Amino acid sequence: MQPKNLKYIFGFAAVVSICIIGLLYANYTSDSVDTFKNNLIDNTDEKEAYTEESTEQSTIIVYITGEVNKPDVYSLSKDERLVDLVEKAGGFTDKAYIDDLNLAQVLNDGEKFVVQSIDNISEESVNSVQDTQSDDDGLININTADKDKLDSLPEIGEKLADAIIAYRDEHGGFSSVDEIKEVDGIGDGIYEKIKDSITID
Repeated sequence: MQPKNLKYIFGFAAVVSICIIGLLYANYTSDSVDTFKNNLIDNTDEKEAYTEESTEQSTIIVYITGEVNKPDVYSLSKDERLVDLVEKAGGFTDKAYIDDLNLAQVLNDGEKFVVQSIDNISEESVNSVQDTQSDDDGLININTADKDKLDSLPEIGEKLADAIIAYRDEHGGFSSVDEIKEVDGIGDGIYEKIKDSITID
């Protein structure tokens, strides 16, 4: 074969090789671009999901009611404290009882705070005193004593203690000490044993 023809053949082969390499490179480049785009989208989605998850984890929902100016459900950062919640709720009202509140308390998601009124606290204190009050002689007030105190009287067990409370609730209390004999199960014998230990005042 003549050298001139060999030059043409080698030249043609070179052109074909270049074309094939070019096509392979273009295909590879296209696949790489698509892969890069997909990875970029996936990374962006993951980043957004992480950001949303982080935001959710750092936020808590807390409910405050009672003696605050704006009782409601509030969204706060998880490191905020009760004092911050009260501030968001417009502060305490004039009747707020805050002695039993720890304003430095760290808040938790889903918590509920009820700020009591000083009026309610006063009533509860009076009722508590009345329920447990005995006179200076240690007498048990049959109009206010609970089951345990009535049970401590001579010959009065749990059953009679329940009967005394039931009678008291039904009749609005005892008007005299000896009225306790009207309770089923309490006759003169038991009355003589407890009369010096009970009072209605």
